[in-house]
Amino acid sequence: MAIFTVFFCGTGSNANDHGHRNYFEGELISTLAKNAVGQETLDYLQVDGVGSGNQSEWMKHTKDDTYGNTLGTMGRGIDSNMNHVLNVLRGGFVDKGNYQRRAEDMLSEKKPSLWQRLTTSAYEEWQRDTKELAGDLKHAMSLQRGNITAERRLNPITQVNMVGWSRGGVSCFELANRMAKDPQLSNIPVNIFACDPVPGGVNAFKDYKTLRSNVKQIVCLFAADERSFGFKARMPRLHSSTKYYTSYMPGRHATLVGNSDTTGGSSGEKRLNGPGNVTRDFMEKVLLGWGSRLKQSSLKNLNRAEILALYQQMQGNQHYYQNQHSQVYTVKNRILWSGKSRIGQKRETWMGLPSRRFQYQGITQDFGECVNRHHADVLGHDIFALHGLSKAMPCSINDLM
Repeated sequence: MAIFTVFFCGTGSNANDHGHRNYFEGELISTLAKNAVGQETLDYLQVDGVGSGNQSEWMKHTKDDTYGNTLGTMGRGIDSNMNHVLNVLRGGFVDKGNYQRRAEDMLSEKKPSLWQRLTTSAYEEWQRDTKELAGDLKHAMSLQRGNITAERRLNPITQVNMVGWSRGGVSCFELANRMAKDPQLSNIPVNIFACDPVPGGVNAFKDYKTLRSNVKQIVCLFAADERSFGFKARMPRLHSSTKYYTSYMPGRHATLVGNSDTTGGSSGEKRLNGPGNVTRDFMEKVLLGWGSRLKQSSLKNLNRAEILALYQQMQGNQHYYQNQHSQVYTVKNRILWSGKSRIGQKRETWMGLPSRRFQYQGITQDFGECVNRHHADVLGHDIFALHGLSKAMPCSINDLM
């Protein structure tokens, strides 16, 4: 059984963020990708987020699709990421890479100034260097394509697990739907763990609001205290057979993936590591339950008492989370949504007219003195909440009917 894992970074985030100063133990998705066991492109794939500087563009076996940070932050580059992952999953390639352009981008900092071009031979040397690098890149990528194709024939992928944050979470939804429509990939079961999946006010996603039957299990955690305009999260409409687990988590958009600042940004006291620790522990356990491989030495592996202690810490810090409502990345949204209504859903329809939202457990109930559903489940010794065992995934849409 060949299980492939895809790690989708969020907007502006990339593979290097496992060491980013804004996160107390590294941004969650890039950190887990760093801790993955196996060989990249054969066993797993880490995908840089749009707006992160296109640092992984040279690694793609697809047509070059580079955008500046501004356009990337607006969501441009999603299609490039999708095509890249689909090609790696299929193992069949048509080489469309512009290696000369990639080499020039990689050596752009060494490109001589106009004055140097006029007065020295530095520009000719730079041209020779880029041409040589372009040849090396093309050769290396050709070898990699051969390895991937051979691996897919010898050991076909039988399951794909996806994790993502922000637009990376929504990228999981988009990729699952593109797989469902691909003749080579439509029969592969998919599992998804999405952290505060936010498509953005302006985005390039094409199909993410409803998931198909190829998605077998899905976990979605949402930031309870985010109030920025354009940061409305998304809960996709699920197929009746899909098992799901949903819950809020205290904090802002970045708090879930390892930001501990009381503001939820890059300033404030570093007191709020509870949500990041619990989310990471839960994601690691769920991934392992789905068959993905992570370095054992890197795992949180929190026991019940440790998880409950972190939730007790969150309860003691409630005033900080309340104060985060006035801290925003863009501008404060005072009109369209607030509080727990920040999650968008595709409504059920009756006679073609929207009628109601699904009442997903974990994002529609009140859990009393507990912080959230996950807290209540851990208190109740729920096996899935404690250990991430896939066989213990609690419910499907059929259970809501």
